[in-house]
Amino acid sequence: MVQTLSYYIHDDRYEAPTLVLLVGETEASARALAVADLRDNPHHRAIEVRVDDTLVFALRREETPDVGPRPDGGAAA
Repeated sequence: MVQTLSYYIHDDRYEAPTLVLLVGETEASARALAVADLRDNPHHRAIEVRVDDTLVFALRREETPDVGPRPDGGAAA
């Protein structure tokens, strides 16, 4: 059976996180996607990846190496 990861994007423009389903991805590929997402999208504050209700990992912009602060200088949290 193929694993489905729930990928939640916490964006400073919206109250509720955006859900993306990652079908057939591994934890490593999901982590690489999350780092790239935080690097490329200045409004994205954090990414959570879950399998069912279990948290696999969470990355926050200010705690993730190679992402840096938001380009506009705003608070990431």
